[in-house]
Amino acid sequence: PRPIVQEWTVDQILSGEPPQGDQKRGKQFFSTAGCIHCHRFAAEGQLIGPDLTAAMRRYSRRDLLAAIVRPSEVIAENYRSVQILTNDGRVITGQMSRGGDFRSPILRIATDPAHPSRVIEIQKSEITTRKNSRVSWMPDGLLNTFTRQQIFDLVAYLESAP
Repeated sequence: PRPIVQEWTVDQILSGEPPQGDQKRGKQFFSTAGCIHCHRFAAEGQLIGPDLTAAMRRYSRRDLLAAIVRPSEVIAENYRSVQILTNDGRVITGQMSRGGDFRSPILRIATDPAHPSRVIEIQKSEITTRKNSRVSWMPDGLLNTFTRQQIFDLVAYLESAP
């Protein structure tokens, strides 16, 4: 694990003159921060979370940083986790596994963001309640191990979309 540099807020990151970001270093940080395990950028990475290739065309720098600093504040509907309560009292939280047939008697849920291909199966008949989770799979504090310069390197990389 990397040491904490600072518990960043968006205002702290954006205060003052923004440093010149370096796209090559930003690409390294995209991997170091673990972004690549859940997000795709320019045909690299996974599609567990949103594809970030065109993110900077849709969102401002402030909006992007806010989504990273406070990931649970706004979660797109198709990336929400669910919380399941079963007849025997188990609580299972995770993302519904993509693919499959919605008519199946089995619900498949990925419960570990670090290993999204590992899923558990629950008989739909065993489900007592199902509700959307208010917590993002993206962990809080991802930028806290980075310096302000490194954060701007990451932003420069994301702004370099083809």
